[in-house]
Amino acid sequence: MANRVAASGIVLVGGASRRFGSPKALARFRGETLAERAWRLLEEVCVEVLAVGKAADRLSLPFPVVDDRSELRAPIVGLVAGLRAAELPTCLVVPVDCPLLTAEALRALARALAVPQTGPLPGAYPRSLLPELEARIAAGELSLQGVSERVLELDEAILANVNTPGELLAAEVADRAAELDEVQVVLLPRSAARAGERSEACELVLVVDDLEPHLERGAWLDELGVAVRSVTAIGELGVELRLRSEIGGEARLTLLRARLARSPQAASLVRGRPALVDRVGLGSG
Repeated sequence: MANRVAASGIVLVGGASRRFGSPKALARFRGETLAERAWRLLEEVCVEVLAVGKAADRLSLPFPVVDDRSELRAPIVGLVAGLRAAELPTCLVVPVDCPLLTAEALRALARALAVPQTGPLPGAYPRSLLPELEARIAAGELSLQGVSERVLELDEAILANVNTPGELLAAEVADRAAELDEVQVVLLPRSAARAGERSEACELVLVVDDLEPHLERGAWLDELGVAVRSVTAIGELGVELRLRSEIGGEARLTLLRARLARSPQAASLVRGRPALVDRVGLGSG
């Protein structure tokens, strides 16, 4: 494909998934596993794709996994194994738990040989870094911070990663909502794009013209397999829905009336949230 870049795409599937409770690589996101989603995305972008993890995990995936041959569970270990196995000098590395990434953003990282402003992954790395990375591991330094000095500013909303079933649920709902014409704005949890500020309350905000189509039985939330546990009015602003996924993740979804989205009463709901979709410029004012 003409829009592929000359890079090896590497999916990291060897994470510990401690907070998630089960292997994140196998968690389902809109009909496919997170690993399958990352692989498919990299196939759109790169001329070569491989996955790196631990053979001992015995993950049931539709593609082979390169064993990182290490007892350590750290992204740097997967990166080193991926660089060793890659055929091309530029490697685009994607963690399995960033389901909102786009092909456009990954192409930009690969072409700039850069990492985003939020941290080292996802990111593009040259194979020539192998000696430096191997020396880091040998010295017990497992952080990837500072390895790449090239930084490319990307939309923080698409960089959100999921560490809990609740965060996965929030990302799935946000991704589907962004496709709906009647949804004007999709605002992610404030913590979704800020490392070190996570909370267990994954609250999404959707700005809509009319609430009713989103509350009817058989609507798009039902199509996702998401259960609405409760609906609570928030005065004239809108309603709050308590959601639960099939794997037990919980999240709050606020439906905010568009005519009141810029009101002082709505400021606390809107302020500081990264926008996955903003069709009316709510986040620019």
